[in-house]
Amino acid sequence: MNEDRLADLGDFERLYEATARSVLRYFFRRTGSPDVAADLTAETFASALGSVSSYDSAKGTPEQWLFGIAGNQLSRFLRRRRVDSSARKRLGMRLSVDLDGDSRERIEVLVDLQDSVGKLEAALGTLSPKVAQAVKLRVGLDLSYAEVAAELGITETAARARVSRGLSQLAEEFEEES
Repeated sequence: MNEDRLADLGDFERLYEATARSVLRYFFRRTGSPDVAADLTAETFASALGSVSSYDSAKGTPEQWLFGIAGNQLSRFLRRRRVDSSARKRLGMRLSVDLDGDSRERIEVLVDLQDSVGKLEAALGTLSPKVAQAVKLRVGLDLSYAEVAAELGITETAARARVSRGLSQLAEEFEEES
């Protein structure tokens, strides 16, 4: 791949082939949803293709540029989801699901997280409910410590302590398995 320019469609296609699975994995690990991961992956590559002329090799590799776009997509999604989620909750509505079972399973296999998700859920089960909730809010939903504190009705310092304690306990749990 030509590291200086991605304006060539063949270079972009090679970038897609080399990174699509990693981008999908990135989103699935952060959202836990095959539907969302697939949508965000598609949005990332569409956005990248639309702005391919802005790629500057002096600022990083094509992969770094792409993951920068992916990070921006994830941030926008998380902001929208918080707003959308509160509106749905007020109306008592469920989140709709678009992917069929086969598509979901394929994504989970592609990102190779089925075992990891189960292990993580089991490890979270070893934490106290308050600590587990703090970790889920901070890490799973990528909320700020201030947002975690507000959600749990505690101080930001207490939120930081709970998350730190939970992550330490999870690290110990995973080290014991190794």
